[in-house]
Amino acid sequence: SNSNLVLVLLSFFTLSLSAQDFSPEVSFTIDNPVMGQASTFSFEISQSEGETDILNSTITTNGGSFDIASLTVGDVVGSGSGFIDGGSSSGEFSLVVNAVTENSADLDVVDSNSDVIGMMNISNSSNNGVSIYASNTYDDGNNETAGNLQQVELTGIFTNPMSSSVVISSSIFSELEPNGPSADYSTEYDLLGDFSPA
Repeated sequence: SNSNLVLVLLSFFTLSLSAQDFSPEVSFTIDNPVMGQASTFSFEISQSEGETDILNSTITTNGGSFDIASLTVGDVVGSGSGFIDGGSSSGEFSLVVNAVTENSADLDVVDSNSDVIGMMNISNSSNNGVSIYASNTYDDGNNETAGNLQQVELTGIFTNPMSSSVVISSSIFSELEPNGPSADYSTEYDLLGDFSPA
């Protein structure tokens, strides 16, 4: 009957809308907010159940730099933890340098079994600031998450800029819309002057 057809169409339309929802939550932390000093740079990205899977994410700053020159292959430069599939799979990981160029480094995301489960790239921007790029490296056979959370910490390799603040921004793209629009977030951190004796 027509009423059953309308109900099926409405159900399909509702499912289509829910699968298109894409509003990841992002937060950033600089543990030592002092101008010109090294700091641990952390970020957290989470999604609620029913959102479209993340394809890739880029985090940038308008100042500061990574100490790329001091990195060598095999260095552990960070760690993290997270869960996927609504929490049915979770664990901790390390960030291990895989390759280094003049202005960037590829980092392997290595789980507790020493398996590489992902990759990130960190770089110093030519126009000031840094960039952190990560892409989804697994295919779960669908475009919808059951809920996920990743907490990442880059330990002591970020140097704060010599300015009174730093703006940290993220741009995250979904699997269903790889060319955008992206989910963008930005926040400004106030930095303190360096009062240590000369």
